Amino acid sequence: MDNNNELEWKEKYNYAMMTNMAKIEDPVVQRVIDLFAKRSQVGMRKYGISMQDNPLPVLAWIQHSQEELMDAILYLERLKVDIQK
Repeated sequence: MDNNNELEWKEKYNYAMMTNMAKIEDPVVQRVIDLFAKRSQVGMRKYGISMQDNPLPVLAWIQHSQEELMDAILYLERLKVDIQK
């Protein structure tokens, strides 16, 4: 199996496992689980490696987290402006 086919198989398997493994009665929680599964697929396609296997140093993980959180704050501020109009 070449790397592309192996990655595609892993994506499908991981998505199926994540979405079937945790069927929850609360539809909000289920939607979040589904979003995590889809996000994982995007990351695997983009980077070709799972977060678990990514050898980034700790400071790089902290930097990525800070950047993601800063983006989240910007998105929230943008929504607040829309709501206040």
